[in-house]
Amino acid sequence: MPSPLPGLTLRRLASSRLVVLLPADHALASRAEADPRDLAGDPFIDSPIGYGNRTVVDERMAEAAIHRQVVIEVADIITAPAYVRRGLGVAVVPDFAAPADDPRLRVLRLAGRPLYWELSLATASHGRPSPALRALLPVVDRSMSAGSRTADGSSIPGGGEPHGGR
Repeated sequence: MPSPLPGLTLRRLASSRLVVLLPADHALASRAEADPRDLAGDPFIDSPIGYGNRTVVDERMAEAAIHRQVVIEVADIITAPAYVRRGLGVAVVPDFAAPADDPRLRVLRLAGRPLYWELSLATASHGRPSPALRALLPVVDRSMSAGSRTADGSSIPGGGEPHGGR
């Protein structure tokens, strides 16, 4: 997740590995993974600027000195596969958003260190929490300590543990 805003404490609730989604007839469709450099010339379907998954993908592309062209922005990442399926571009989406058995799509690992989509509960770091928040936080913390896992079953480093903003 991108750096939290100052004054916030985040509790990670869920995490899902990002994968590359390609149309079945794409030149890279037969591979098991895609290097960001291999996608440099492709049009992208992605979330609007400021969304967490957009930020981590933009950062990965910048690390590789790749400028990419986002041609379609979707507020709901679950809709990205429909655009990819029609050949309008490629996408990097959380694995839960990648249809598993669609013959018109290919799902590839993103080469290099894994990237994750994360869902976190954000609360103010300072001040007195409301009674509702005081009741909710122990439930969230107990639930997360019972087993923080990604969608693919792997452990989440620090999953469920609160961490503060800067």
